Amino acid sequence: MIFDIVAVTQHVTYVKQIDNVRHMLGRLVVKYLVLALVVFLVLVLSTFGIQNPSPVNVRFLQFQSGFVPLYVIMLVSTVIGMALALLVGLPGRIQRQLETRRLRQQLSDAEKQIAELKERVPAPVMQPLPEELSARAV
Repeated sequence: MIFDIVAVTQHVTYVKQIDNVRHMLGRLVVKYLVLALVVFLVLVLSTFGIQNPSPVNVRFLQFQSGFVPLYVIMLVSTVIGMALALLVGLPGRIQRQLETRRLRQQLSDAEKQIAELKERVPAPVMQPLPEELSARAV
């Protein structure tokens, strides 16, 4: 019984270490992907702005902007799109954070339970095997 608890504890520790490494690598990859995407977006918008400096008149329903450079309109549209994408992704992110908190609490409870079980189990007593007893008797 004690060997099972020790094995489970070692396995949990090993899985935690692997999970930590995966998590760190995943975050690092995501950071570089976001950086690459931002650099690409800045290059595209800069190129677009350099090639389209002429002012345009924007109309939407009753709204009329007057003459504004086309790159400004593209930049404003891009920023609004990014803000909307963040707002759409916000509920999922909050849900994942709540789930992570719940799972961490579950893990903490399981670790406490393992510690309690370890305290309950008496230390193993080494007893000689039957063959050793018969060899001593002879």
